[in-house]
Amino acid sequence: MSTPAAVRLLPMSDSDEDVANIETTQVQRNLFMRNIRLDGRYQYREHGLIAEPGTVVLFQLRNSVVASGIFEKREKFSSPNGEYTGALYFRPESVTVFKPLGLEEIRAIWPTFNGFGRTMANLEPAENYAQFEKATVPLWITAEEGAYMPDGLDTRERIDQSILARRGGREFRDNVIKRYGAQCLVTGSKILHILEAAHICPYRGEKDNDVTNGLLLRADVHTLFDLHLLGIRPDDLSVELHPDLTAEYGALAGQTLTCAEQGSPSADALAEQYKKFRERLMTKSD
Repeated sequence: MSTPAAVRLLPMSDSDEDVANIETTQVQRNLFMRNIRLDGRYQYREHGLIAEPGTVVLFQLRNSVVASGIFEKREKFSSPNGEYTGALYFRPESVTVFKPLGLEEIRAIWPTFNGFGRTMANLEPAENYAQFEKATVPLWITAEEGAYMPDGLDTRERIDQSILARRGGREFRDNVIKRYGAQCLVTGSKILHILEAAHICPYRGEKDNDVTNGLLLRADVHTLFDLHLLGIRPDDLSVELHPDLTAEYGALAGQTLTCAEQGSPSADALAEQYKKFRERLMTKSD
């Protein structure tokens, strides 16, 4: 990547229930590759990171750097969520894990680094991050890799939070429902529990939460839309499908979004998504 806005070290406490008595590779798999990689959300208990969007955050665990991600924003909860007082958001696709790098390896890149501790630290100059990237050895682990591994984590709350995040941020989802009505714009489904506020252009910052960049879609339709297997023509709001979906979703082809003219989504945003859909038509589906 190009030179980041800044590079900051974020210590993770061994006393936290998310990492206590759990092997580092399991923390990397379960916390980073499963949870944070899903929706970019990392909850904190007391002190959250304050940094500019685009800052690269290096996660410190047990006197080593074990993961990284590109920071987007910080949220302070209006009331505590259990022990958590806020959350940090990272670009999900930027979250990576690698073979832990210790003190000497970090000092080889940032010679003025004072050592690991319990407080956040700036790693300067940020230009040295390119050297850091070269020094990392990626660990190709995923949440699904290998057999079942008991890890002592109770992920039910995180699953609930992930479902909420997938449905769209509460305010964004409420605005989309208010604009279009409480039904899927493609299928007409009115079961709110399975309806999600989809971003037409992917979320990259608060500006993308504009209601005209949103659609209310049934969960499976949302997935197909995000994978560019279902496209929406910006000129007449009609639905097109990748040929691989015809057998199961053929009834949706040619449907028109069920929204009033004054409530139409952004034509520019739809044009961007439709372009990617057309490009996907030229490739074999995964």
